Amino acid sequence: MNKTFISCMLFACVAMPLCAQTTQSFSHMTIKSGFNQDVICEDASHVEATMSQFSQLDLQGIDGSGFGFYTSDVQEEGAMCDASGEFKSSRTGATFKVDPTGLNALVLKGTKTTTVEGKQIIIPNSVTEGTLVFETPVSAKSVYVVGTSADGNTQIEVTVNYSDGTNIKDDITMYNWDNSDATSKAAAVVTGLGRIASKKNWEGVAGHISKSYNFNLFESSVNTDNTKTINSVTIKQTNSGSSAAIFAVSTSDEKVSSGITGMTVAGKEVSKCYSLTGQELPAPQKGVVIVKYNDGATRKVVIR
Repeated sequence: MNKTFISCMLFACVAMPLCAQTTQSFSHMTIKSGFNQDVICEDASHVEATMSQFSQLDLQGIDGSGFGFYTSDVQEEGAMCDASGEFKSSRTGATFKVDPTGLNALVLKGTKTTTVEGKQIIIPNSVTEGTLVFETPVSAKSVYVVGTSADGNTQIEVTVNYSDGTNIKDDITMYNWDNSDATSKAAAVVTGLGRIASKKNWEGVAGHISKSYNFNLFESSVNTDNTKTINSVTIKQTNSGSSAAIFAVSTSDEKVSSGITGMTVAGKEVSKCYSLTGQELPAPQKGVVIVKYNDGATRKVVIR
């Protein structure tokens, strides 16, 4: 596609590029360690025994109210996965598998506050980061991370850790689990989910299932060096006020294929696209955005 670039003092005006189409091969990564909570229920009649419980209740579930997801053994409608833990990305076709009966998510709430004796404090024993260690190290051209966020979008720094002790870092966004805007929809890979309460909360007793079925899992990705072997990925929450749950990681034999593939500004290829608030965009959108070049430089552009 021919693109016309008009340089301005602060912005470059670019035409909307076409999304590149490619066939990718994905490999689900079995996580040896790093998950810290069970937030998937497989038996609603024994929800307290099938989901993580804490004396500090704000730690329970994906959000501060203790909500999580459930399998098709609990209810077909709104289930995250089947009894085996398998689910598939509707966006990339990648198949993932979680353990519904054990630890199955890295839950980050280390920047959220709770009220203790009338004072707002960071939730005790909550964490802002964790490292998901692969059972089998692998070489790949890209890594895909699947999860969700509650109480707002969560900004995450992903560090890909190589066997030789080096690493690379990139930023992704996990969108709020019931977001319905265009940007979130483009990143959603499992939709129409219900949520179940792991404890009594404002919506009902433990085991109560929300009937809105408008919750989602999202997928975001980073490019990696396929000449090296990846041992693990470190997931770090970098904003405040929200919480996130990371369920799965896959790798691909292709570089990330996104709506900005092939887009260049001032003769340089763009690798990432962000809104003015810093949220990663899975595809370009009209208006003012921030682009990140393959060489690491960033620039504001106007996409027409």
